[in-house]
Amino acid sequence: MDPKRLNPFHSLLFRLIVSTFLATIFVLGVFYFLMIGKQREMVEKNYVDTAIFLAKSFESTITKREELENVGFLYGLILKTLYTQNNIDLININKENNGRMIVYLSSESNLIGEEASLDNFYSLKDNRIRTARIIKNERPFLKVVVPISLAGQTSFTYEIFLSLAQMENYFNTIRNYFIIALFSLVGTLLFILLSLSKILIFNPLNELKKAMELVGRGDFKVRLKRKRKDEMEEIFAGFNKMVELLDENYQRLKEAKKELEEKVKERTRELEEAKMSLEIRVAAKTRDLRELTQNLEKIVQERTKELEQSKKELEAKVKELEKFQKLVEGRELKMMEMKKTIQELEEKLKQK
Repeated sequence: MDPKRLNPFHSLLFRLIVSTFLATIFVLGVFYFLMIGKQREMVEKNYVDTAIFLAKSFESTITKREELENVGFLYGLILKTLYTQNNIDLININKENNGRMIVYLSSESNLIGEEASLDNFYSLKDNRIRTARIIKNERPFLKVVVPISLAGQTSFTYEIFLSLAQMENYFNTIRNYFIIALFSLVGTLLFILLSLSKILIFNPLNELKKAMELVGRGDFKVRLKRKRKDEMEEIFAGFNKMVELLDENYQRLKEAKKELEEKVKERTRELEEAKMSLEIRVAAKTRDLRELTQNLEKIVQERTKELEQSKKELEAKVKELEKFQKLVEGRELKMMEMKKTIQELEEKLKQK
């Protein structure tokens, strides 16, 4: 069975490559957002410059009081500006009236007479240009308020609304293209690196792993082909050198094992010879012991017969002694009776 191959997706190299690409994506993303932010600032600055230019142009056009009071003339100037600038959505000419800012003229006639935003009032008071990003009808706009002087009167502001939708669409398109290009580039580079890694690293590592498993099973004749000019050639050379040393040590161990087996056989033969000699001696001793045992048994039997004969004789003598003792005891009794009789006779004689 072939050894299990290395999985590139579980390797440290793959993790390093992915980490590097993620860091690259992060850095490129930060660079992209910084670049887009800078471009937004530049575009908005151009819009503000355009608004200032239009305000100053409108201011320089109105030089007489009659022109200021000619609403048709003023409205024509506003429409001309709207037609020449596609990104302008609304233009208001605001005028101060009793401490309030009202719409004096507008590209949308329904706003005329309405109160203008506070940005116009503050811009008029401090004579500064004000800008603000606003959302109108769900669309982004850049509002620019420029204080102007019309026909010698300094109580007017030029309020213009510049649409940022086109700019947002442009930047969104750039963002989408950037994301597509970034991921396409990253995917292509990742595929190329993984393919090269498989050819240059993982395939040699799988070959090395297979060779190591063969060595682990006792095959010390395996060698890796050294047809490379990179670090893997040094690894293969080191592996081959290691296997050669293992093979030499294994051969030495085999020879030592063979010598040891011969010594064991020789020693076993000597032990078998000693065993046979010992068995012969034991057999001889056993035979001698058997003969001795038989002789002893005969002697014991003879002694037993003699003892039995002596026993019988002693028993006969004991019986004779018992008879003699009985006779002696009978005589003693008779003697005692005789002594008693003699004493009685003596006493009778003394009495007479």
